[in-house]
Amino acid sequence: MGQIYEGPYAHRIGYHEGYAAQILADNTHSDHWLADETAYECHQAACDCGWRGNRYPAGPRGEELALTEWERAHLRPLVDAEARQHSIRADLVLRFANGLRGGLTEETDEHGRRVLTAHSRGLLDAVEHLEDFLDYVAGD
Repeated sequence: MGQIYEGPYAHRIGYHEGYAAQILADNTHSDHWLADETAYECHQAACDCGWRGNRYPAGPRGEELALTEWERAHLRPLVDAEARQHSIRADLVLRFANGLRGGLTEETDEHGRRVLTAHSRGLLDAVEHLEDFLDYVAGD
């Protein structure tokens, strides 16, 4: 089973699908998924774009290692390279953070106090991380 990348910049780099290819005894890739681990020799990190990585033992652990390699060695460098092509002004990030703060909602707890909803607490945490990041970028 593969993993289709649909995160940031997917539309720019292509919707890569990484998978753990099953390598048969004759050194070819299986055309369909084989549940029997004795029916294939090993897994190989692979992508639908044609990229191939290292080979790993047959079985769940080998599959996991192959998918991890696809993400680390193939996908992440593509996303990072695309991200370096773009910049965003800090004032736009700050405006975004302020917009999130403006959308925080409250509810009444069991003691009659006004408190942030669980969703808003999560948003506030994200906003505070963005603000800390802006301070870091500014050298503060």
